[in-house]
Amino acid sequence: QCIIRNNSATNGAGILLSTNSSPLIRNVLIAGNTGLGSGGGMYIGGGCNPTGVNCTVADNSAATAGGGLSSAGRPLFRNMIFWGNSAPTDPNLQVITNVINIWYSDIQYGHSNAVLSITGNPQFVGGGDYSLQSGSPCIDSGTYYLAPLVDLAAKSRPTAANYPVNLVDMGCYEFGASASTNPIALGTGVAQTEPAAD
Repeated sequence: QCIIRNNSATNGAGILLSTNSSPLIRNVLIAGNTGLGSGGGMYIGGGCNPTGVNCTVADNSAATAGGGLSSAGRPLFRNMIFWGNSAPTDPNLQVITNVINIWYSDIQYGHSNAVLSITGNPQFVGGGDYSLQSGSPCIDSGTYYLAPLVDLAAKSRPTAANYPVNLVDMGCYEFGASASTNPIALGTGVAQTEPAAD
């Protein structure tokens, strides 16, 4: 978990994955990066199968396509926010192979492969703060599956034991959460495995 901001590169100014790279990307803020080619926020090359969970990819830009994401791989995404990204073609998501497994995410302009996802303004606090305001549609709209037990600010996320009262939020920051005192969660970034995989 980390913050990747204000970088510049030809492709993948925030994250660049080359051939056969399949990392777990969790609790990451990717914002304000500029791609001189494709994939301002993220570029996923052929043969790559990354998993992205509870990341916020916002306000990135690319000179050609895929301001938020340009992918020729097979990514799996849960609880993501892709918003405010820009490019002349496919301003938010450029999915070259049309292979993307994305559920429970907020995707500006949407995507035909998205499942149980939304397209509403996430209502960030603003001024460089990508936490959510109280009226955000991303609150309680995520899935427990693969969600980390804490957010990027080391605040606790709900678990399946909270269902149906409190659900996981989309994005890297959990709204209204309290600081975690769980040393295991803080130390290892433990992910939830319940309920069954969606």
